[in-house]
Amino acid sequence: MNLSRSYEKSTSLLTLLYASLFARFSKSETEACDRPTNGSLTKRLMQTFDEKATEARHPISPDCRNLDLVIMTSENFDFRAQATTLHPYARSISYCMDPAQAWMRVDQLEEEMTVFFIDIDTFEETVNVVEKLLSLRQKKPSLSIVILSRTFARNDFSIVRQAIADCSLKLPTTTMTLGLSIGAARSNARARQYTTFEDFTNASHMDTNQLT
Repeated sequence: MNLSRSYEKSTSLLTLLYASLFARFSKSETEACDRPTNGSLTKRLMQTFDEKATEARHPISPDCRNLDLVIMTSENFDFRAQATTLHPYARSISYCMDPAQAWMRVDQLEEEMTVFFIDIDTFEETVNVVEKLLSLRQKKPSLSIVILSRTFARNDFSIVRQAIADCSLKLPTTTMTLGLSIGAARSNARARQYTTFEDFTNASHMDTNQLT
């Protein structure tokens, strides 16, 4: 219950920030100015969100202390460094550079209490990523999965990619966003348990264009 309330507060704050920023750039007196691109607006939004969340001393993730986090990335040292900041909040954090090693580590953990962060840029071919994630989802339906990539247009905390992941983040990311993704992925994973098999099967028919 505390997790749901905390996540709702986070999403409410994010919604308010979106509204205030878009309202600011839609005023008539700013028409003559260069409007920010989607990328710069998102960057400013997340920076402001991080600042507001820090001021409010918002927790990284209310139930993070009970979770095992598995981080799979090869050469993204910035991502590894940010994930390290979650160490005081998690039960354990495992770092894997090789997909096979990461899969083996996940097999050793309780799937309901594990969040698997997958930097899909680690893989050479996107098609292989989709196939591997579909297989992983079938074998471990209760596992919370967060996928990350520099090719994503934006962060997505929805269930649009539920066939392969419970949340997706654009790299580079922030520590606060990683924390929020834990709550979102866990919440979406629980909701996914009530999704009909037919809905899940339809969601599984996806192509690589949906990974951008």
